[in-house]
Amino acid sequence: MNLKLVYILILTFLFLGVNCKKEPPIVPPDTPKQEITLTLQDTTCTEAWLQLTFKNFTQPHNYKIYRDSALAFTGTLFTNDTTLIDTTLLPQRSYNYKALRLESNLAKDSSKVLQIKTMDTTSHEFVWSMETIGYQFSIIRDVAIVNDTLAYAVGLFYAQQDTPFGYQTPYNVARWNGKKW
Repeated sequence: MNLKLVYILILTFLFLGVNCKKEPPIVPPDTPKQEITLTLQDTTCTEAWLQLTFKNFTQPHNYKIYRDSALAFTGTLFTNDTTLIDTTLLPQRSYNYKALRLESNLAKDSSKVLQIKTMDTTSHEFVWSMETIGYQFSIIRDVAIVNDTLAYAVGLFYAQQDTPFGYQTPYNVARWNGKKW
């Protein structure tokens, strides 16, 4: 009888072992990658607009931003991004910016280095010439210069001097073709 019981137990274990499916292990979802980015929005001769973005971090964010090796900005950010304006730049120069995230005043994460170049000022070497549009009492209200061979002027332009017969109807647009109006 013991032998029958042993066979029954072996068959039961085999049956249960064959029919049991192994479930794949539960893998926790990947945590989103944390990122700090510093991007350039715009530059002028002496200013740069920078966007600082914190992605997948808890708020608030303490940060420092360095221009070359000097501290340019420091603060606490209560949103995921902000725009910063650096107004102490020089014309036609290159600068490197880097943002750091701070915890207990220690740098924990940083952005990639952002290299920018400010614009150059104009040379101020202008050649002026005097042009006349219309005759007496003509008025220019605005001018739009497209290029050196196309410009538009709007206002009141009289095509001739006053005639002995009276009033003339003014024109309202003049076009420059590079040589004459």
